[in-house]
Amino acid sequence: LPAVGVELSPTRHQHAEILRTLAQPFLREEVELVQGDLQEMHPFGKHASVVLFANKLFSEEFSASALRVLPRIRALLTLKPLPGELPTKTAELPT
Repeated sequence: LPAVGVELSPTRHQHAEILRTLAQPFLREEVELVQGDLQEMHPFGKHASVVLFANKLFSEEFSASALRVLPRIRALLTLKPLPGELPTKTAELPT
């Protein structure tokens, strides 16, 4: 399955499109970028198993709601710890 990125913000989506174009020569697989709301289930959601979730500014309630549409998560990388039973690793990035 391809890698898929979902971004709600039109500006951040445009930036992702630019970065994907720059990275294209180094990518092994197709990367699909979707500008929209993760909670409005896109077809890929039912297959997502490894998720990178940039939740640094999200409330716990929003994060839980967004992740509910991804029923097959095996691994989850977040920017802020989440409560729950998902197999989660939290990245510590410089601010």
